[in-house]
Amino acid sequence: MSNGTVLRFCGVVVAGAWLGACGPDAGTEASSGSAKARSSGSARSSAATTASAASTATAAATATATAAPKDEGTAITKHYPAVGDKGTTAETQVAEMKVDIKGPKGEFKEEATEAEQTEKAEECLAVTDKSCSKMKVTYTKAEKKVTTKDGKTKDSKVAHAGKTYVLELKDGAVAVTTEDGKEPPKEELAAVKKDYKSFGKDGEILDAIPEKVKVGDSLDKLAQALASRAMDSENKPSKMDAKVTVKEFKTVDGKTIIVLDISMDAEGEEDNGGAIKVSMKGTIDLRADIGLPLKREMKGPVSVVFGEKAKGGVTGKAEGQMSLTSANTYSF
Repeated sequence: MSNGTVLRFCGVVVAGAWLGACGPDAGTEASSGSAKARSSGSARSSAATTASAASTATAAATATATAAPKDEGTAITKHYPAVGDKGTTAETQVAEMKVDIKGPKGEFKEEATEAEQTEKAEECLAVTDKSCSKMKVTYTKAEKKVTTKDGKTKDSKVAHAGKTYVLELKDGAVAVTTEDGKEPPKEELAAVKKDYKSFGKDGEILDAIPEKVKVGDSLDKLAQALASRAMDSENKPSKMDAKVTVKEFKTVDGKTIIVLDISMDAEGEEDNGGAIKVSMKGTIDLRADIGLPLKREMKGPVSVVFGEKAKGGVTGKAEGQMSLTSANTYSF
């Protein structure tokens, strides 16, 4: 079993997900007191009445001046793909796993950490139905390494590292060529297609983002869209629950940044027939002026249990922690 299976299962769940926004609840209250006076004569009573009226009017004016308008929420502007759009993504996935399995060849125990780092630059070349339908991507960095408990490290060759490809949506399928129009080697082709399994579906996520949100809002439509996207992942989960809630907003470099709390729980079957469970929680920062993410941080437990459905008579389990971090930049 490869720890990479675990990474692939959940890494696709949130990769490339454009998430939406928030704003603060605000409200103030003003209270007015009343003036009471006692008078033994009509003049004194009249003066008291006049004073009371003046006091009430003053309090009312104060309330009017200090009452805050009802919070209508923070507006989100959605930037759908346009020809010429450029962006970069830097992503790191780490799985720290403890494996304890038995098979025909005996018992196997291992503690290891698998780390994958990817940096890429993208440029949209054509747009169809609110989504980029043709794109150039350059993998400026692609590394994978496994470090065992004894400190030994093994670097795995990443075939598409440092190379450029052109992706195009044709008849609902993703076609991949090299920059000069040739077909890539099989290993490279498989890696790029896996990375862009949801290519051409940008609009679905953006459509699920509301026009305005406030702190505490539950973004159910967006959560459903993300769960649906996760069902298209390489190790297709049989069950997926997602929740997105507006946590807060902040200002960075003059731009409103929306902070979302996100949780995703998935169950399914990995390549070797093991039952896998992943539960990840974290936050996503995104720009309210474009509705696209700037930063994503998620982590949580993962487990794989090999039972009756496991291939090759393997039994046992693998469990550990997985984390995903990413950062994005845009030309707009």
